[in-house]
Amino acid sequence: MEDISYFDLVFAALILFLGLKGIINGFFKEIFGLIGIIGGIFVGTHYGHTLGKILDEAFLHFENDVAITFTGFIIVLAVFWLGMTYLGVIFTKISQKSGMAPIDRIMGMVLGGGKIFLLFSVIFYTLSNIAVVKSTFDTQLEKSLLYPLFCQTGDLIVQLDPQLMQDKVDQESQQLQEIIDTTVQERITQELESLPSTLSKENNNVAH
Repeated sequence: MEDISYFDLVFAALILFLGLKGIINGFFKEIFGLIGIIGGIFVGTHYGHTLGKILDEAFLHFENDVAITFTGFIIVLAVFWLGMTYLGVIFTKISQKSGMAPIDRIMGMVLGGGKIFLLFSVIFYTLSNIAVVKSTFDTQLEKSLLYPLFCQTGDLIVQLDPQLMQDKVDQESQQLQEIIDTTVQERITQELESLPSTLSKENNNVAH
């Protein structure tokens, strides 16, 4: 029980301490940093595999498909996050000139803590998908309050299963192909049904 309490206390203290950095950064830097993390993860899970494939064919030449996906994911995440961070700097300068600095700093602390919490959530969710690590965590942190909360939150914002992503793409492609096939078939049927009438009209015109 003491070890479990230490885990919760340590990570709660880290969230609070690192969240205090939000006072220095301010609201806009923190909000854009948060958007950078969540948005980067979202974009990375959707386009990381595609980018990884391009880089792999160009010069990486990985033999492991998971490594390709992970590399693309990290690069997309980093680029998106850096872009959002730059926007945060711009908006912070605007808020300072408008006299909203105190509110900006208070809200920054709240968002700073939230961002760190989400970061820990992604880390522990990712680790919990490794069988050996998961079995250890489940045993050692059975009564922890924060660990299951980290995993549940991480599950909501990231899906790192390449096979699951590929299955989803294949399913959507199949549905699209079925719609196209159905539309084409209906069009062909309509044309065939209207063909006798069209030929009859042409024959009448020729007769006249």
